[in-house]
Amino acid sequence: MSRYERQLGLPEIGKSGQAALKRASVLVVGIGGLGCVSVAYLASAGVGRLGLCDYDIVTDSNLNRQLCYNENDIGHSKVLCAERYIRALNKEVKTDAITVKLERSNVDEIVSKYDIIVDGSDNYETRFLLSDACQAHGKPFVFGAVCGMTGQVSVLCCKKKTYRDIMSEKEDASVVETDRLILGPTAGVIASLQAMETIKMIVGIRPTLIDKLASVDLRTLNMEIFDL
Repeated sequence: MSRYERQLGLPEIGKSGQAALKRASVLVVGIGGLGCVSVAYLASAGVGRLGLCDYDIVTDSNLNRQLCYNENDIGHSKVLCAERYIRALNKEVKTDAITVKLERSNVDEIVSKYDIIVDGSDNYETRFLLSDACQAHGKPFVFGAVCGMTGQVSVLCCKKKTYRDIMSEKEDASVVETDRLILGPTAGVIASLQAMETIKMIVGIRPTLIDKLASVDLRTLNMEIFDL
């Protein structure tokens, strides 16, 4: 257990919290800028099982923020490269490689297998699918979004609020995808907040952002938290 000694000493974690982390299963959908950082911190903390869901391949434009990958990974499956990264980081973590596109036909089956769902996607269609499935199955949905030097984080589907309380499908039609222009550390900050809220849930600390939306502006280092 020496690899976890720096967190085991925290009263909020301890042996019981570490055991809870080992028992936990987390699905990360989208292994891009957000997903790479989330899975790295979750694996480092000792989350026992990580589902990695993405059907994309690595490109050179990913490398400014998607830290699981290097130049040798270009052209290869993101999920398989991330799985290799996690195995090298922490061999105790079990990984599920899910290399299919998330769709209405498979989202319920995939989501139902995990305790917590972390959103690393970069499109609204996937977020609506995930949020609806999490609501149906009673799974917490840790939402994240980034653009440029700003980002948002929320923990949804634990009580009443879902992604539809942040964005409607009608509004979605007029909004561009969010993962186009971005400075790498923006994804790192937002994904770190997602990982922190996820770990807090697992060890029994109430997440700060349940039914709230944190809006972070890294130009000014300003964070505002809004009730949904």
